[in-house]
Amino acid sequence: MLINKSQFCFLINLLFFLSSCSDSKEYSESYLKGKKVYQSQCVKCHNTNPSKIGILAPDIAGSSLQTIESMLLNGRPPEGQTPKWTHVEMDPLPHLIEEAPYIFEYIDSFKK
Repeated sequence: MLINKSQFCFLINLLFFLSSCSDSKEYSESYLKGKKVYQSQCVKCHNTNPSKIGILAPDIAGSSLQTIESMLLNGRPPEGQTPKWTHVEMDPLPHLIEEAPYIFEYIDSFKK
């Protein structure tokens, strides 16, 4: 099937438009891994935007790696750190501890 000149021009313009719509920012592999883990495991309670309050959990943007690790292992912040919410407890997610650095990198990009 042949296409005429106007269809060809339309397709070329569409390709340029679509390529200009893509996000030109390049993300590290660890950021993308953290985003994937956060979106599949954390947004059940936390907001899709870590700097906003979730349905069952507080905002977590700006949390330290130590805090994330402690929350995953114990369901509470490290010794001496006050929980953001005292009326709700987090269930520990120790199976995600190896993912903590990736989660940290992702949510760290949402610092206030």
